[in-house]
Amino acid sequence: MKFQDLVNLYEEGRYEDCLSELEVFLVLNPQDIPALILKATVLKELDFQNLDEDSNELTLDDFQEVISIYKSILQLEPNNEAALFGLLETTRFFYKDLDYDEYASYIERLSIHEDELENVCRFRADLNYLHEKYQESIGNINELLSIYEVLY
Repeated sequence: MKFQDLVNLYEEGRYEDCLSELEVFLVLNPQDIPALILKATVLKELDFQNLDEDSNELTLDDFQEVISIYKSILQLEPNNEAALFGLLETTRFFYKDLDYDEYASYIERLSIHEDELENVCRFRADLNYLHEKYQESIGNINELLSIYEVLY
């Protein structure tokens, strides 16, 4: 199966089929970064679909495989924009439970991508707030507001 066929399965919402075919594809291409990113994306979608109706919350444990995939991509390509964004977006609400310095370094690496400035500010604000660095978080929010003033 070609990579575009996998993308088509994902876009059709056939996540289980896509994941199954991705597993085969990755056996033959274990370091294919777009395929790894697609796998992380599919797994996140499945996590949200499988959300227990009694519990309206997912935990950090629910995303461990996704996080591992993003981190493996970053070992191959340390400044991969999609992997950095995916990792930070996936873990965003769990920053309090994660190592501040490690995640600050991911945010810093994402900041080299000029089109991610807004997200970098959001991630920094969240990380600082959840680690009770309120003054820094306020500074990040003010920076984000400055960006919004220019954009809108």
